[in-house]
Amino acid sequence: MRAERPPFCGLVQKHVVAAIPVKYAAGGHRHRARLVRSRRNVAQNSPIRSRRTVSRAKKWEPREHMTTFGTKSTAAFGRLLVGALVAVIFEGLSPVATLAQDSNSQNISGTVSLDVSHAYFFRGIKKERQGFVGQPSGDLNFAIFRKQEAEGLHSVDFQFGLWNSLHTGPSGSGDGPATHVKTWYESDFFTGVTLGIDNWEAGIIYTSYMSPNDSFDSIQEIAFSLSIDDEDRFGRYSMQPHLLLAVEMNGEADGGSGEGVYFEIGVEPGMEILSGDASLSVPLTFGFSMSDYYENGDDLASTFGYFDVGIDFGYPLTMMALGYGDWEFSAGIHMLSLGDFLKAVNDGDGVQSVASFGMSVGF
Repeated sequence: MRAERPPFCGLVQKHVVAAIPVKYAAGGHRHRARLVRSRRNVAQNSPIRSRRTVSRAKKWEPREHMTTFGTKSTAAFGRLLVGALVAVIFEGLSPVATLAQDSNSQNISGTVSLDVSHAYFFRGIKKERQGFVGQPSGDLNFAIFRKQEAEGLHSVDFQFGLWNSLHTGPSGSGDGPATHVKTWYESDFFTGVTLGIDNWEAGIIYTSYMSPNDSFDSIQEIAFSLSIDDEDRFGRYSMQPHLLLAVEMNGEADGGSGEGVYFEIGVEPGMEILSGDASLSVPLTFGFSMSDYYENGDDLASTFGYFDVGIDFGYPLTMMALGYGDWEFSAGIHMLSLGDFLKAVNDGDGVQSVASFGMSVGF
């Protein structure tokens, strides 16, 4: 949700991890959604919506012809989330009792970020690869439920935010009717709920992808994400795997004949560097069409969408004065290997590279 965690920024590919969409603005992590890890994204998500590896804030990243598989999976996962929420209610939401009351900042957090790049790909779909791409975003997270022990259902969070992409290239030329906002290519609103269960994180996110300069019709999507923190089990060899299922409810990201279902699987091994002052991660992501996600309504369609491998760097700026938030510098480069459909709509280029850098402030 725009958000397709996210949103990292250069590739802008929107990742939804942990409930926030991640994108790649050319590189950053919206894919809007990744549901939103700060992520990390995401966005959906850099000029990939970015997935920040050091920030404490979580972003998400974020699209109805559904296959039998897609329908059953979505319904089953939806029942799981609803059941977990019901459990919270009966376990006692009075546990705003369990929410730490000594500091309001423990209950409300957020992130404001800006990523810049030279290109923007969303789930492998080329949006822009000329000129300058700037992607400002912001999100708020509300801790609804917290439990001291990280066993069973121990947290419920509600998030919402806005992710944008500004272009100086052809997609921001203003040749359409909206010349007064010609550089404002995309604006995504996302909102969702994230559940912490043991060392798992499950999220459901709604994303509305909109184009202020009328470059594309609005798209509405509901996404389900699942990730696991395996650091306690594998230590430095942890992979941080995630899954994402996104269902288009109205509109099509590929410009095809009907709404589609997108599936993503990925890992993000990482390590601390510079004596623990910075982080380095190597995200690997596969994107697939479960039903009508990569097609043109004619004779061109693919199940395999893309493979993305990148290197992301995060460095907290500790020189900032206390009380002004947690500042972080990030940079990354990603390589995309595209399937037949995406290669065809990308002027025959099957491999793309996207670099980006950005700044974020968490509070």
